[in-house]
Amino acid sequence: MPLLNIELSQALAPPAINALLDESSSLVAGILGKPEAYMMVRYQHNPDMRLGGRDDPLALLKLSSIGLPDEMPAKLSEALCALIERHTGIPGTRIYLLFADIPRQHWGHDGTTF
Repeated sequence: MPLLNIELSQALAPPAINALLDESSSLVAGILGKPEAYMMVRYQHNPDMRLGGRDDPLALLKLSSIGLPDEMPAKLSEALCALIERHTGIPGTRIYLLFADIPRQHWGHDGTTF
């Protein structure tokens, strides 16, 4: 049920995308203590983004999950910024992260809700 959207202003080659998605999936599932079988990670290249009025490489990450404890965003922010910098070279100063705790009745899967 966790969903991590990774939107980058720079394009990545397919092998780099796969490595980023694989590591992101296991990292977030591990930190949240959720089964990776329910973890979804999505990459999107969007060159039409600006941060601080500049078009230097940047990233926007959005993580939605059921039962996201208040103390988790800080830990996730640190881990995900390090991961993005390692895979893309984008520094944490050029990364924004959004976190959302979704009520289980608002999250559907396999014809039902959680």
